[in-house]
Amino acid sequence: MSKEVLVDTSIWVEYFGGSKIGKKASKRYIDNPRYKLITSIITVAELSKHLSRGKKGFESFLIPEDLLRFLKMKGSILPINEKIAILGGELLGTSRFGKLGFADYLILASAIENSISKVITKEERWKEVNNHRGAKIGKKSLDLKVEVIRA
Repeated sequence: MSKEVLVDTSIWVEYFGGSKIGKKASKRYIDNPRYKLITSIITVAELSKHLSRGKKGFESFLIPEDLLRFLKMKGSILPINEKIAILGGELLGTSRFGKLGFADYLILASAIENSISKVITKEERWKEVNNHRGAKIGKKSLDLKVEVIRA
């Protein structure tokens, strides 16, 4: 059985850009069949922004739907629902995790609500989440681990 890992926007950007971080994430997770990749619909929106701005590494995707097809081929897309929206707002309201942005809180809420045990990112600001493992978040417990991938 494969392990679920939620891939943060920053990792996909590095992967598409062919950076050292992207290559490391590819070897460990993205192209490793032991892991089932999960991508938040919020990440899809953020990646579509990069595509529309012509960011390096996104040239092979002509339209956002091409990008979406690729992400679905690699794993599954996690939709947002009312529970995730409410939890994301509660997390942001408590500012428990330092300098995460609003999109980060929605991605984190998606992972918590869907009992995903690992998030991979390149963003150091996500490390604070690991300091709260086991904490009660609404009716859920924070049982996920964040791995910050560095070059």
